Amino acid sequence: MKQHKLDRTLPHSIVFYDHSCGLCRNEMIKLKKRDYLERLYLVDVSSPQFDAKLWGVTRSAALEQLHVRTPAGVWLTGIPGVRHVYNEVGLGWLWWSTKLPMVGYVSQRLYNWFARNRMAISKGMGMYAGDSGCETCPSKTTSKKGA
Repeated sequence: MKQHKLDRTLPHSIVFYDHSCGLCRNEMIKLKKRDYLERLYLVDVSSPQFDAKLWGVTRSAALEQLHVRTPAGVWLTGIPGVRHVYNEVGLGWLWWSTKLPMVGYVSQRLYNWFARNRMAISKGMGMYAGDSGCETCPSKTTSKKGA
């Protein structure tokens, strides 16, 4: 994959996630709150401003599953990406078992199913795209003139 010119200057793991997915968004908000050393740089691939060409990943691939670019320039997707992100914020122990061959295989299969169905799952849990649960995130509703 093509390297973004900023990657060389950022000591971050760059996390490409779907902010329009309620579960994904809430998980990234929680992880970012634990990111005391500021190791995570979050990129919303669902944003109209996301320019996939700058990062060397296609929008469709980035929307398909979590993508992470480590500070060393290594691309991780799916469970290895999740494991890396959790490790960056000191919660790697939660995902250590996914390093085991059988557990890793089953976890990746479950993750693939989740990734394909994440919007329906989020909606079923009451986490709509406009319901971010985050004060800094733009609201779905906008004020109307004269209202």
